[in-house]
Amino acid sequence: MRKFASILLASAAAGAVATSASAQVNGAPAQAQSSSSETQPNPDQLADIVVTATRRVERLQDVPVSVAAVGGDALQSSGSAKVQDLSSFVPSLRFAETATGQMVNIRGVGSGSGNAAFEQSVATFVDGIYYSRSVLTKSVFLDTDRVEVVRGPQPLFAGQNAIAGAINIINRKPGNTWNGYVLGSYGSSKEGSIEGAFGGPLTDTFGVRAAARYYKLGQNQPDAVTGRQNGITRDIAARLIAEWKPIENITATLKYEHQDVRGTGLASETVGCDLNPQTSGAALSPPYAAAGPYTGRPAPCTVQALAGLGNFALDRVTENAGTLDYVALINQINAAHVGQPGYPLSSGAIRAGLNKLPVYNNNDRKFYSNIVAGTLDADLGGVSLTSTTGYIAYKADFWADIDGTSIAFFQDHRPESFTQFSQELRLASRGTSSFRWMIGAYYQKNHLDTTDELFLPLGTSPGANLDEHARSLGAFASLSYNLTDQLTVNAGARYTDLRKRAVLSNSVATLGVGDTAFGPRTPGNVNLPLAFDDSDFNPEVGLQWKQGDVMLYGRYAQAFKGGGFVFGAPLGAFPPPRTIFASEKARTFELGAKTQLFNRRLTANLTLFTTDVTNLQVSVFDPNSGSFVTSNAAAARNRGIELDGRVLLARNFIVGFGASLLDATYRNYAGASCYALQGKQFTQQTGQPAGLCTQDLSGRRIPFASPWSVSLTPDLKIDLAEGWQATLGGTLFVSGPYNINANLDPFFRNDTYATVDMRLGIGPSNGRWTVTGYVNNLTNKRVLNFSANSLFNRSNDANTRDGIPVVSNRERSYGVQARLTF
Repeated sequence: MRKFASILLASAAAGAVATSASAQVNGAPAQAQSSSSETQPNPDQLADIVVTATRRVERLQDVPVSVAAVGGDALQSSGSAKVQDLSSFVPSLRFAETATGQMVNIRGVGSGSGNAAFEQSVATFVDGIYYSRSVLTKSVFLDTDRVEVVRGPQPLFAGQNAIAGAINIINRKPGNTWNGYVLGSYGSSKEGSIEGAFGGPLTDTFGVRAAARYYKLGQNQPDAVTGRQNGITRDIAARLIAEWKPIENITATLKYEHQDVRGTGLASETVGCDLNPQTSGAALSPPYAAAGPYTGRPAPCTVQALAGLGNFALDRVTENAGTLDYVALINQINAAHVGQPGYPLSSGAIRAGLNKLPVYNNNDRKFYSNIVAGTLDADLGGVSLTSTTGYIAYKADFWADIDGTSIAFFQDHRPESFTQFSQELRLASRGTSSFRWMIGAYYQKNHLDTTDELFLPLGTSPGANLDEHARSLGAFASLSYNLTDQLTVNAGARYTDLRKRAVLSNSVATLGVGDTAFGPRTPGNVNLPLAFDDSDFNPEVGLQWKQGDVMLYGRYAQAFKGGGFVFGAPLGAFPPPRTIFASEKARTFELGAKTQLFNRRLTANLTLFTTDVTNLQVSVFDPNSGSFVTSNAAAARNRGIELDGRVLLARNFIVGFGASLLDATYRNYAGASCYALQGKQFTQQTGQPAGLCTQDLSGRRIPFASPWSVSLTPDLKIDLAEGWQATLGGTLFVSGPYNINANLDPFFRNDTYATVDMRLGIGPSNGRWTVTGYVNNLTNKRVLNFSANSLFNRSNDANTRDGIPVVSNRERSYGVQARLTF
């Protein structure tokens, strides 16, 4: 806290604290950002949407890059609480919530979840701060002005790690008048929230805005045995922004933000359990490989099912509590099958009474963060100077029962701490002259301390720690020159120098014969120094032609995602065979058209793109070797067409639309890990260990890459008698089939599906207050979002699947929302 306070004071004294990260998509002056993302419209025309995707305040229709913008009011009225809800508005965007963070994909490109040291391929920014850790994207929307989704590699304005694109969240700032709102909602699954914001000028030169939100999801998925809810969440967030103009040409903004998130359990379901105790088993000896056969003890999911305490089907019920005792259930099953073939079953050396140990009854998930941010903008005549600084600090403590059963068997504990400091300076030309330019320099330093401690039901339980320090330096420049009144050439480049140093170590905790508790965790025999250094030069060039309300553009860019270190659950050999992965690179071509037609009643934007990614970073769990495999094993290509826009069908009736056609495949991925069933069949056919099984995924579609998707967002306002108004809106999202499993196990394929969200509100025509009823996932469609892997619910039968946990979207939810604006 002392370091945090000192940075806050230093930032205030400098009057220049904000953040940018490897680069920031958002970088507009505070004056422009304090306004709404839409200008005041002619009621018979669509309003202009303002974005800052190129760090200048521009109309969306004038920006030569593929951007989708969603207004904060639209997010709020639709009941969207978190960043993953953006998928309904942007067809090519996909989220998958994992045990410790998010996986984000744009156009099929993203980073896997198996490596806790990964940075995401989609760079996320909040008020200019680069959120380099995926756990930070679990935050809720709070007093949000708009969200910009910039699709495709963005080396120049989003920098390192924006190889798939960028998400830019811009929150509201103090305005020229006092205003605010209070919003409350309550719905099914005991989901409720209360949120408020208020701000305005305290003097002619100084203004503030405060916002806070309390959110709780009280029910999600009950445990099959106890009924205890898993996947519940309580989220508290607060923000204070101050804006000061000491003189006419200088504006300073300072922000402090805090978040405290608590949750319990994972809303996962285990499917595919082998119900035959003679063929099921659990791997409990290092390196936990799938060489089999798994003899001596049946799998825990088999034991729970035979005891009549779980069916291990997709039924929105979890088997995830750690409340059952394996040995007691074995004895119970044996007593019911005396004299029958194959009985009695053996519990091997597994200890009795593990369900009474505290480590097996802790499902708490805690996360809290503190963020300081601000900006200093100075108008130096024909040039603007912007200084941005930022500081992020968070701590996380995640417990998870991830054996996929309600039996005390396998527990995972992941404490993590992280700090990040960044500083950027940039100079830019002002005005709308024929020659516009921007130059800048960037510095970022961060420290990650992440641990993964496993607890197994016998013998030695491994643990691992990665203590990483990283530093990034960058310099960038861009220019635009009007060759004619209609034709503009755009060019720029960014240079990045990356340095990472880390120590990889291990630990052990022992549960001996007759022990009733784990012994203290002690250091292991590995203390390995690691080093990674890389640099890259990323150019970007383009042409832009504009005539009236039609703009055509072409763009070429090269992007870079830094390499780093391999870190995951220490289930296999430690240290892993490969401890460092290389940087990932991409080349992209993009052609686009942005149009406003029929007297600006229709906005339609079309993009054609192709991107080649080399040294694709993949991190997958190989169930056949019992270890996480992180490597640069693949090359990939995505190409397709995107269409989005809005149409004004009547004065109070607007329909937003989006569509994506996507061909995203591995160009070269020989030697990929097999999925579990494939590995067992390999052993059956060849007699070789399943760990030697590989598959060639070249030409196969990348996970989460739907070949097509469509979204519609209608918004209708109906004037009623005597000054009342009704609003009717919703979202229709339709997606083609895609696989969510990194090994492309066909069982985890989503077929074509559609989801529908609807809302109906009423209030006075002046908008002072509204009451809205909403229903999300109206048709109660199940969509698989994430699949994990388990070594502990295995099958010796080459034709029977192992038990594997999966995470799905939420079932149908509904509620009421009330908002008062003042």
